[in-house]
Amino acid sequence: AKSAAGWTGKAVTAEMIADGSYRDLIDAITPASQVNESTVPTLCAYGPKDKIVPVNIKFELFKQLDRHGITYDYIKFENSGHGMMGDPDKQAAFIEKSLEYCNRYFK
Repeated sequence: AKSAAGWTGKAVTAEMIADGSYRDLIDAITPASQVNESTVPTLCAYGPKDKIVPVNIKFELFKQLDRHGITYDYIKFENSGHGMMGDPDKQAAFIEKSLEYCNRYFK
């Protein structure tokens, strides 16, 4: 897949999909795999209708943020997919929380 190659430098082949080894490439680029003690406070937003990013990956991200003691907030866009356009009220909440993060962490 071109998207995996763009992020990992390696193409995913049919053989890798068949034997499951493609997961190592994908796991290496997930947000959860990037979390460590130096991770900055994180604002997360997900739409359960997302057809691009599996929504359940948020649980592993939250687990890693908790494991490393990283402050985070989560806003669920109930009626949205990847573009999070179906919830104007959540968009407003996300912008408000973003400004709060800017004021708190980027003075």
